[in-house]
Amino acid sequence: MIDGVDVPGLVGVTSPIATALAMVYLIFTGRLYVRSAHDAVVRVLENQLKAVTEDRTIWRDSSLAKDKVIADLTRTNARFIASAEFSDHVMSALQESAGGTTHEAV
Repeated sequence: MIDGVDVPGLVGVTSPIATALAMVYLIFTGRLYVRSAHDAVVRVLENQLKAVTEDRTIWRDSSLAKDKVIADLTRTNARFIASAEFSDHVMSALQESAGGTTHEAV
């Protein structure tokens, strides 16, 4: 005993009260979650992650399709340009052989 105070008795009474008050304080300040609230937050975050992953997959697939279309158009345009250059060459040669002036491609 210290100065007439029964310390073990005082600790025995105040410990559960202090623990309960600490828990209430932690719950109300948002530092301590009950399991059901934590599970609900985790479920929401998992759903958001799934949606973001699906969205990323859709964007990646459409980007790959776009790249394929661009590559096909590039090959096709290269063929058209080669064909146009050949046609220009043939037409210029025909015009020269007919006695006309040469044609300059633009």
